[in-house]
Amino acid sequence: RNKMPEQSIEHIDDEYVDKDVRKLWLEKNQIAKKIIAETQTVLIQNLAPALQSGGVENAIDFCNVNASKLTKSLENQYNVKISRRAFKYRNPINMAQEEEFKPMIEQFMESPDSNYVIAEDHEALKNMKFKKSNEVRIYKAIFTQPACVQCHGQVGRDIKLSDYELIKKRYPEDKAIDFEVGDLRGFWEVIFDLNKNVEDFSK
Repeated sequence: RNKMPEQSIEHIDDEYVDKDVRKLWLEKNQIAKKIIAETQTVLIQNLAPALQSGGVENAIDFCNVNASKLTKSLENQYNVKISRRAFKYRNPINMAQEEEFKPMIEQFMESPDSNYVIAEDHEALKNMKFKKSNEVRIYKAIFTQPACVQCHGQVGRDIKLSDYELIKKRYPEDKAIDFEVGDLRGFWEVIFDLNKNVEDFSK
């Protein structure tokens, strides 16, 4: 039996996947949507007041200090790993390799609301043998919203020069600029450890 190719959950071929595995992936996909939506909501609810009360400088400080703490609390709540990945990253910890994510880019351009699922070690997953190395990784596109360009748009047009100096001070390797509204800016990544029961993720 061939190794399952990495592809969208909407286009998984029955040659590779039986109904039990498909059901498991769909369950993970639904849970990931919930987790990503909640993560986005929590970050926006905290970032928006920071931006309104102290401008970009305050928002930069929030992202630099508090965003990872909020994400970590949701990771603990749902027992998963949550991260953001991007080619043009602000924080190097979020760096993504273009070749690795190329199939995802093509799918998200065709279907912006879709998720992208990658499962490792298909045979173990198929047989429900949850080994330590088993993971299901689910990705969701992050598109540039109007509010994002204050920190991720063009320097001198959307981002004040003084604000960009602060960004570079916090993130010397920053590449996350020159985005237009609607541009694909990166991906949410949710990693499920298949050692854990499905029920663990639905609480």
